[in-house]
Amino acid sequence: MDIDKTDDSHSLLYQGQEQAYPSAQPRVMAVPEVSAPMANPLMMLWRRKGVLLLVVLACVGAALVKYMFSQQVFRSEARLFVQTPSGGGELKTGPEIGNSASQGALRAQCEVIKSAKILAGVLAQPEIAEFKTFASGSRWQTLKENLSATVGNDDIIMVSFDSPYPAEAQAVLDAVVDAYSNFYTKEKRSHVAELEKWRNKSQAELEKKQKDLLEFKKANGGLVMAGGDRGNATLQKLDNLQRALTEAHLNALDAKSTCDSAKAKLNDPAQVHNLVEYFRSTGMSIENDANAQALRSQLLSMEAQAEELGRRYLPSHPSVRAAQATISSLRSRIAEMDRSLAETYLLAMEQKVTTAAAREKELQQAYDEQNKVAVALNLKAAEADQLEGEIKRLSASVEKADLQLVDLSATENVGVPNVLVLDKPRTPDLPVRPVRNTMLLQGLVLGLVLGCFAAILRDVTDQGLRSSEEIIETLGVPLLGSVPHMAGPPNPIMQGRKVDFEPSSDVAETYRTIRTAVFFGTPDRESRTILVTSPAPNDGKSTFASNLAIAMAQQGKRVLLVDADFRKSVQHRIFETRPGIGLSSVLAGHEPLEKAIQSTGISGLDILPAGPQPGNPSEILNSQSFNEVLEELSVRYEHVVLDSPPVMAVADARILSAMCSVTILVLRAQHSTRKAAVHARRALQSVGAVIMGVVVNDVPRARDRYGEFGSYSGYRAATTNGGEQGAATGGYKVNAIVPARSFLDLRRK
Repeated sequence: MDIDKTDDSHSLLYQGQEQAYPSAQPRVMAVPEVSAPMANPLMMLWRRKGVLLLVVLACVGAALVKYMFSQQVFRSEARLFVQTPSGGGELKTGPEIGNSASQGALRAQCEVIKSAKILAGVLAQPEIAEFKTFASGSRWQTLKENLSATVGNDDIIMVSFDSPYPAEAQAVLDAVVDAYSNFYTKEKRSHVAELEKWRNKSQAELEKKQKDLLEFKKANGGLVMAGGDRGNATLQKLDNLQRALTEAHLNALDAKSTCDSAKAKLNDPAQVHNLVEYFRSTGMSIENDANAQALRSQLLSMEAQAEELGRRYLPSHPSVRAAQATISSLRSRIAEMDRSLAETYLLAMEQKVTTAAAREKELQQAYDEQNKVAVALNLKAAEADQLEGEIKRLSASVEKADLQLVDLSATENVGVPNVLVLDKPRTPDLPVRPVRNTMLLQGLVLGLVLGCFAAILRDVTDQGLRSSEEIIETLGVPLLGSVPHMAGPPNPIMQGRKVDFEPSSDVAETYRTIRTAVFFGTPDRESRTILVTSPAPNDGKSTFASNLAIAMAQQGKRVLLVDADFRKSVQHRIFETRPGIGLSSVLAGHEPLEKAIQSTGISGLDILPAGPQPGNPSEILNSQSFNEVLEELSVRYEHVVLDSPPVMAVADARILSAMCSVTILVLRAQHSTRKAAVHARRALQSVGAVIMGVVVNDVPRARDRYGEFGSYSGYRAATTNGGEQGAATGGYKVNAIVPARSFLDLRRK
């Protein structure tokens, strides 16, 4: 159960009552607190549709004002057809070459149009520089930002320029197109001259190099180039020495590596035998090999004999020990023989290393001498090769220039695009920016977004309860009905007995509808004691309690109206009963209950006024005496309606709600706040109260911003033709009974 922190003291008070007076516990089982449903954003927007509409209109209006005061921008356009050259210099477009290649070449031409060389030529014109388009900011930046060149699907280049001044837009674009066309015309004219100049220069250099090569060959007539067919003896000899030196170096390295490995194994007794075996595998002659083989055969025979003796005798037997001694002796002799052989072979290896090193040194000296001769020869050969390479390069350049000059004699195409202006720039009539419809649409979208945000924010921050749906959504309890505003000046007697004085009025019919909801919502045994309270003062709970009691009595029930508001009692004024006697007198023991109960003059309805104001109302209501009185009254009468103080003002309502069967919470339209209503609901549920539903009091009759609880125009005619059934036809009976049945279903769960 959700217990509000501010009600801890009252919860403890109620718990103390249970311990002191067991019979004072509620006679009905308290239902769990019903959590308020999540707020529906669509309902929030609908409730604040005025705020939403106002923000949307403001944004649309602001967009319209912005459009009216925005600077208009005009666009002049031109269409260019550009023929780009293929790889061989032939001009082709579109399908004649690949589409991707065509698009790439045309995009490159778009970049040329916006290049610095073209723009500089445009800005260099005095009349262009004085245009108002370039009055503010950098002329270069303004021209570059407002000039656009794109390739269309038909391979046509679209060029445009934007300016606030239509005539200047056309003039600037004319200058850009002319500068682009003249750029390629100048390129065509200068290309031939540059090509001829380059060809003549290459031809002069070629002739000079050919002359230098001829003189070089004359000065070195006996020289045979390394790349000749006969070869060169010097280079061949150098090559042979290099191969011999490489082989000698490898042999020296191999001999040294073998010698170093043999020395390392000679220091390890376990590796000596392996070293001897390695020398034997290399084919080296080994002396006394027969003796070594004989000793090894004798060792194998002795080991077999020792193994046989080991199976017959114990290890300590003399025969076994003698055999083991013989084996050890043979192994020592073999090891000494292997070491002697290894040392002999190692000396031979060291001699081989010395011989290989000397051979390598001799070959290195011979190679160095021959290399000096070859270097001198190669310098001459390299010089000749360089001359021949330059001659070949210059010959190819002259030949290429000659071919291009031949092509130029047949066509004027020099490898640059041909530009054809299809549509010349024109002075625009209509602006391209701003677009009114687009700006208004942007204002509408922005207004909707901001309006939704403002509406939801207004709905969240507004603490008022403006409609029946909002009450149900906020409190999570059924709505029993809505009582319309009572016309005329405030009069406690007339308003408190409206059902009795004006039974045909729409107000009386509403109270009868709520009475029906109460009867259908709970069985009689579970609605014996009905507490009527409100979150705050001046919500009309006393007026509702008296009229509800009258409506119940008119149904033929025996009803008692108890004024349990000791602090501000009004029921004795409504029914004009005797003052000075009432509930407080009974609880204090000054008067008997029968004398305190007074008749109201209405059949079936009695009243128990509050009586004199006691000094400790909460303690009196939280006593065993009051509980016994309430038990007795619930036996005498079919329904006991209690008018209590507001929930938030004092703790009396929470004490009474814990003892009564059901509680009705009265709210006042345009007065009760969401925070107070939720706080009151939590406070009542924290002490185990069963909230049957909510009644909205003093609902305006006109459908204005507060009239969303229901419209009462034309209601009198409906009630005249059908009484309570007419009310059901008007929608009020359904609105009252259906939530009460929902409450009953909740109780059954």
